[in-house]
Amino acid sequence: PYFEKAIQLNPQLAEPYLHLGLTFVKNNNLEEAINCFVQVLNINPNHSEAYVNLCNTLYALKDLSLMYEVALDYKQYCDKPDDFRPDLLLIRSSLHLGLYEVAVNALTELESKIYDLCDFQINDNIETFNITSEICDRLSVLYPEILFCLPYLRDDVAANSRLSQLVARSYFHNCIERVSERIP
Repeated sequence: PYFEKAIQLNPQLAEPYLHLGLTFVKNNNLEEAINCFVQVLNINPNHSEAYVNLCNTLYALKDLSLMYEVALDYKQYCDKPDDFRPDLLLIRSSLHLGLYEVAVNALTELESKIYDLCDFQINDNIETFNITSEICDRLSVLYPEILFCLPYLRDDVAANSRLSQLVARSYFHNCIERVSERIP
């Protein structure tokens, strides 16, 4: 009732619709959740969280064609150098639809963002990159999404290994950091 009351008071605020949608997802009322996420995007077409949640909900409903369309919109309206989610959702949806060229192009863009973020360089066959804790946080979200689909996207073992190692190191670093925070 809290989010519905907030919507009644000001129907032009996006956040109550987003949180109501998340509540619907939690209660497995996915159709109502979709309506809420769409309403968020009607109010604010640049709302990243609404795109992510809408895509994930459509994926859960196996509506991959619509998920793909939403992922394309997300990429168009919200593509930022430090946000990997538009590329990830485009890769996931296009792979499931058999649109491999689209998925490979999204991977290429994602990889470029990652290497730019890490200041990745190869000089005399020596790879260097700069990974801070903040970068590890961002890269670790890629671990469950990108590593397992890489072999389906391209046959370049060296490039796949390079990207996989960078993402795995970030994920490992993130896990170690979380564990060390719990140790007194």
